Amino acid sequence: MHFIFLTPCHNEEASVLVFFSKMQQFRKNHPNTTVVIINNGSTDQTLDVIIDYQKKNKHWIEVINTEQKGLGLAFSLGIEHIRNLSFENDTWVVFNAIDLPFDFTDLNFFMTNKPRSLFCIGSKYHVHSKVKRSFIRHLASYFFYFLRLILLGIKIKDTQGSFIIDVNLLKKVKPIQMKNHLYAVEIVAQFKNSTKIIEIPIELKKDFRPSRFSPISEMIPTIKGLIQIRKSLKND
Repeated sequence: MHFIFLTPCHNEEASVLVFFSKMQQFRKNHPNTTVVIINNGSTDQTLDVIIDYQKKNKHWIEVINTEQKGLGLAFSLGIEHIRNLSFENDTWVVFNAIDLPFDFTDLNFFMTNKPRSLFCIGSKYHVHSKVKRSFIRHLASYFFYFLRLILLGIKIKDTQGSFIIDVNLLKKVKPIQMKNHLYAVEIVAQFKNSTKIIEIPIELKKDFRPSRFSPISEMIPTIKGLIQIRKSLKND
């Protein structure tokens, strides 16, 4: 089993070495693991730290650098990087965050239980997930869940969870239009009718980094983004 981690980072000079250290530990049991780290628009020393570390670890770390910002943009660059490469069977691409909010609980479940799906999502709303979130956060999440359901017919409860996708399936994804957090919704929307997508349980770290997403200020842009995704799907 080969894992390829796609990991965006923006102004993460203080945490990127911690991430690499955790990945080193993961690789002790799973040596066939590659990390593709995407530095998008950092203005601190993040890129210098990454390049310095990669010099000694070129066999498992690949670096993509862009001056543009946006989570969706970063993952799009990662996908395009992978699209033109060849991989062995049983290769899985993992979309994750640099602070690893679930540690590796999503992957541990995936490797232990081997869900019969080419597309799994580490979901905060799985019945067996261990998550503590505020009432407001839960309320906002369910509100956006119903928006996705009404506008796009997506029944997945947590489209913003970690992705674990078969590499050959990922290569079929169409160019991502959303350059922000809605990239995940767009990918799920592309595959919802052709692929069985399974949500798997995770455990959210107690010291996880709070999301910068503001439900109130992002409400209108999110609705507009969902409508844009619906229009793009209809035009395909």
